Amino acid sequence: MKRLFVLALACFTASCTLTPKIESLPDAKFNRPYSVSVNFTGGLRSYPDSFRATITPDDSGLSVSSVTGKWDNETVISGTPMTKQDITIEISYYVRGAVGWFESKDQKKFYQIKVKE
Repeated sequence: MKRLFVLALACFTASCTLTPKIESLPDAKFNRPYSVSVNFTGGLRSYPDSFRATITPDDSGLSVSSVTGKWDNETVISGTPMTKQDITIEISYYVRGAVGWFESKDQKKFYQIKVKE
């Protein structure tokens, strides 16, 4: 029993220290219009009021629309990139319905857009 507890504790600790997965979106060109639609829940329905998006750097020139789609699980990232550095988007949301055993209904997704000249 003690071994099982130690194993479970090790797995839990390891899962808490993992770096988040960053998904790549299509590349953008500096100072050229950009738009991409993203299904951020992987098919699950979200609560639109819980949707939050943060773009880094702040002066990237891109913005994130509010949620759309039949299941409130899509958004559009668009604008004109005004920086030559990579752009990161963090999307936070709350899913409806059942999720995995150890998975929270509070979800976060990370996306990266490479900006090319």
